[in-house]
Amino acid sequence: MTTYPRYHVLTFSRSIMRQPRRSGDQLRTHANIAKARRLLGYTPHTTAEDGLAQEVAWIKGIMNL
Repeated sequence: MTTYPRYHVLTFSRSIMRQPRRSGDQLRTHANIAKARRLLGYTPHTTAEDGLAQEVAWIKGIMNL
């Protein structure tokens, strides 16, 4: 079972609706910035929580919520 971190910026609770996979859907995805760190010296300036808060604010803005 996959667990997802819960952030306080989410002020609502929703159930995840599982549906059959569509043709072409990726089975697994993940982000890994190790190569960018190593080759470019990249360091993220936004935390996952801050990024999620910005995303929620943006969606609320475009949906007039």
